[in-house]
Amino acid sequence: MTEPGEFSKIGIIRLSAVGDVIVALPALEALRSTYPDAHISWIVERRARNIPDGHPAIDEIIEFPRERWIGSRGRWFGRLRAAPEMIRFLRGLRRRRFDATVDFQGNLKSGLCTLACGAPARFGYARSECREPNYLFTNRRLSLDGQAIHRIDRDLLLAGQLGARPTPGLPRVAFEEDDKEPGRLAVPHRWRSCGGDAPRDHRLHAPQEVVSRFVR
Repeated sequence: MTEPGEFSKIGIIRLSAVGDVIVALPALEALRSTYPDAHISWIVERRARNIPDGHPAIDEIIEFPRERWIGSRGRWFGRLRAAPEMIRFLRGLRRRRFDATVDFQGNLKSGLCTLACGAPARFGYARSECREPNYLFTNRRLSLDGQAIHRIDRDLLLAGQLGARPTPGLPRVAFEEDDKEPGRLAVPHRWRSCGGDAPRDHRLHAPQEVVSRFVR
């Protein structure tokens, strides 16, 4: 396990989906608490960018341009047109000279980003924890020994490989004022329900004052 304070430039790789980006926020908070002076970047796709964008614990958002690249795949010359942009993006990751990258995603896409960053310390999950051969791109791997662990705890354990420890309190979400008002209008009651598609008896109910703590 790494001693806290070893890294000054950290790249977080969690490209998508929105829900998985959200549950990685406690790990982000733990890393920021452990590395208060480090430059922390988050590599993310555009469809999930609004979650980490503007977060006080993040110094830089790097958008992974997956949608533009996919849009260029329709014809053979479209792929050729996308190639220069891909190369520029990957070279841009390398130029940032990260000390460490943390791959919370664990697939080939995120492995490509890990490889391109070229950090000396590349944290990720062991072979048994990856759906795809992502482990080939990392050199400091976390094995969970087949345990069924919630994604939040998995990510916190991976952040722990950098010496980070969970922080007390709820994770912050970078909402703008314009984002908050629709929520207030939609749920004006004291109690708010999470899990709208779940059966009524399985939904999580929380007091408005508790939910409002997430919106800062």
